Amino acid sequence: MSEIQGQEPTPETQAVEGKPEPEQTKGSTWTLDAAVSEIEKLRKEAAKHRTAANAAEKAKAEAEAAALTEQGKYKELYEKAQAEAKATADKLAQVEHDQQRRDAAHAAGIPALWQRLQGETADELAEDAKALAALMQPAQPTPGQPGRQPTQPTPAPQGRNGLTPEERRAKARPTF
Repeated sequence: MSEIQGQEPTPETQAVEGKPEPEQTKGSTWTLDAAVSEIEKLRKEAAKHRTAANAAEKAKAEAEAAALTEQGKYKELYEKAQAEAKATADKLAQVEHDQQRRDAAHAAGIPALWQRLQGETADELAEDAKALAALMQPAQPTPGQPGRQPTQPTPAPQGRNGLTPEERRAKARPTF
């Protein structure tokens, strides 16, 4: 792409095009220590970029707030702060409600079904959890009807012809 006829590509153009720089390819052998140090270097660089992005976002928000303050638009600032506070409060309320649902489901013995519980208060959630736990229990026979017989377990293997290896050896005829 960047190669013009008769010109060699420069390291800058190679790095831009995604090709390795010459220093990395000339007789380099990767060792575990070199790979670990390269990974650490890349992690630090990524952390630096994340920090810079967060700082830029915060600076942008502060600049926007300062601009609105200079223009005397306090009402917009107030409404924006109120919207953020409401969103945070709603998120906190949802997290607390989910925790109440988990607690009620765990107390009823059905922790895997906590998302199915419905109700606004802890008492309503507890009642719903008890009702759901009762539905999860196997059906009990009504009075006067015989109960269901449990399935008999499979007997242990007995070897060939119903004999254990020890019994077969005892019955075997000597061959010599």
